[in-house]
Amino acid sequence: AQMKAVMFSLCPTLNIIDISHSVPKQDITYAAVELLHCLEAFPKESWIIAVVDPGVGTSRPMIMAEIRGVRVLAPDNGLITLIARKH
Repeated sequence: AQMKAVMFSLCPTLNIIDISHSVPKQDITYAAVELLHCLEAFPKESWIIAVVDPGVGTSRPMIMAEIRGVRVLAPDNGLITLIARKH
C-alpha cells in the first residue's frame, strides 16, 4: 500500500493493476510463471513492478528488463532471469 501511495502522489493519473496477491510466500518460480502468463496481455511500454522477496525493504539491488515490450522491475532475486529464460 505504501508503494502505491508514493506512486499516486508522484503521478495521480497512474493506473495500477494488481496481477496477483496469491503467490505463495517467497515462491519466485510461481511468481515467474504467473507474470509470464500476463506479459502478453499488457500493452507495450507498460511497467510491471514485481515484488516476491524475503528481503523486501533491504538493500537488495533492483534490476529492470524489457520482455515482450513490457518493462519489468524486480529485486535481483532470480525472478527476471526465470521469465527471460522462458521468453
